[in-house]
Amino acid sequence: MTPISIPINEMTAFDLPKVCVSTGSTSNIVFKPVKFQWYPKWIAIFAIAPLIMVIVMLVMMRRVNGELPFSEDGWKQWKKNKLISGLGVAFAITCWVGAAFSLGAVADSNASPVFAILLGVVGLVALIVAVRMAQRGGPLVTKIDKTVIELKIPSADAASAISQHLMGGVARRAVAP
Repeated sequence: MTPISIPINEMTAFDLPKVCVSTGSTSNIVFKPVKFQWYPKWIAIFAIAPLIMVIVMLVMMRRVNGELPFSEDGWKQWKKNKLISGLGVAFAITCWVGAAFSLGAVADSNASPVFAILLGVVGLVALIVAVRMAQRGGPLVTKIDKTVIELKIPSADAASAISQHLMGGVARRAVAP
């Protein structure tokens, strides 16, 4: 994955070159609407108090909407990976809720907590797989500033083409009256 910075107001079909951010292909490129969310990673310190963590996350979250160039294959792969990662997170949460209920049942009886531990581990594995799937096949947001979004994209060719295009735009604007 190659890092790239794009000004938020230039994340449009008008301002970006026609090169797929997933595959680097330059043929049959279509600009697709994308939405990104980002919050600082230090929010994880509130994991011991999930309600506080969610509140701080919602307050600190930054969102960006725009358009990015994709080939049809790159778009399908990215959408598939997002779906699988979303299902993985939902499955992990379901496992952890089941583990919590199992622990409650263990407290009321002489049953073993092994099932609850097993559900917790399965949930953790599902979450790890979900995160890995989200990181493959398409752009991954690493930071959103007031004016710039930082992405990691799979195609080094696309990153180079976009950077050169945007730098050319900066040079033209600097010279123009």
